[in-house]
Amino acid sequence: MGKYCATSDVKCIVGADLSPLSAGLTSNALPEVQKPIKPTNSQTGVSTNDAQSRTSVDTNKDTKDTPHWYALRTTYGREKKAYTYLTSKNVVTFYPTLKSIKIVDGKRVAIEESRIPNIFFAYGTEDELKAFVYDNVNLPYLRFYYRHTHV
Repeated sequence: MGKYCATSDVKCIVGADLSPLSAGLTSNALPEVQKPIKPTNSQTGVSTNDAQSRTSVDTNKDTKDTPHWYALRTTYGREKKAYTYLTSKNVVTFYPTLKSIKIVDGKRVAIEESRIPNIFFAYGTEDELKAFVYDNVNLPYLRFYYRHTHV
């Protein structure tokens, strides 16, 4: 039928007779009519229900010493500033952005905006990232977004 594109950086299928699969974090079908998602063909997305539970993971391994991706939250749109600071300290980070053209005072201006406002990602051990998250001198606006484990 036509093109289905969310943004300009998403590849489109042209001329195919397809309807969009879903938009957002969950599919657009009710749970009663959905077929179970097979692990080999998961194009509709995932949820935290599909994540491995703590009991299915090797609990003998100390997870504090294992590097993971962590979602970090900033306040008032300071994710770019925190991302730049962590990158300068050789931390592996991911800051998803979207470049767009806006008209400001009649002139075209290229703007880079965060795809997920106030959120970016960092890779490391929990102790390594705690040094930055709890650094109230340089990064008083940075916190862990969500912690799955509780003591």
